[in-house]
Amino acid sequence: MKTGVLTIDGKEYRLAITLRTHVIYERITGKMVSGQMSTFENIVFIYAVLMSQNREDFKMTFEGFFDWIDSHEEAYAEFFRWVKQQTEADTLLNNQDKDGVKKKV
Repeated sequence: MKTGVLTIDGKEYRLAITLRTHVIYERITGKMVSGQMSTFENIVFIYAVLMSQNREDFKMTFEGFFDWIDSHEEAYAEFFRWVKQQTEADTLLNNQDKDGVKKKV
């Protein structure tokens, strides 16, 4: 699992996608995380990541976070660039055997 950082109002928050992230997202939306999420669902996903990885420090309400991300759209794009990089790295790792040799697909 690769971690990243998102800075909100000068404070750094850890990013990682874990089982806890999925559970928080599913509890909020009633849906599973997928590759075809709406803009709202994407924002909830970012919020779930922040909540799951920063339980002691991240105290923003969803409305407060939504207000912040609405005025910092570059952070939205930056987050999904990080997700894409993580997904690509996971794909590479999953296509290799234990010795690092690429598996035939």
